[in-house]
Amino acid sequence: MATVKVLLLETLEDLLQKELKTFQFRLLNDVPDGFPPIPVSCLEDADRQETVNVMVQKYNQQAVEVATKILGNIGRNDLAQTLAKRSSELKGDASVVVETTQIATTSPIEPQCSPLPQPPTDRSARTGTD
Repeated sequence: MATVKVLLLETLEDLLQKELKTFQFRLLNDVPDGFPPIPVSCLEDADRQETVNVMVQKYNQQAVEVATKILGNIGRNDLAQTLAKRSSELKGDASVVVETTQIATTSPIEPQCSPLPQPPTDRSARTGTD
């Protein structure tokens, strides 16, 4: 059974190197409305696997939506349609969840990017002195 990360990786593997760079540029500078851009440091020298890991870390289940829109914007409607179709087939399987493990990469350095920051709770805002 395919996972969201596998679908994204298989999709990015169908991009030429130049198209991948354009895709990454859009993740940095021109993401769809309502989504925050990914910091440059997270995709600097990133390969396909690292790009998928960063996307899922940043956008969680919405990574497919972001990828589909960007693929359409860079003229790869064929890949956008295939990804959307395969993703909707996954959604039909209630047991599917987004993997939180990293896809193995050949790079010894993983991008250190954080998901969107969460507001502090009362407990975490305290300094320990009452």
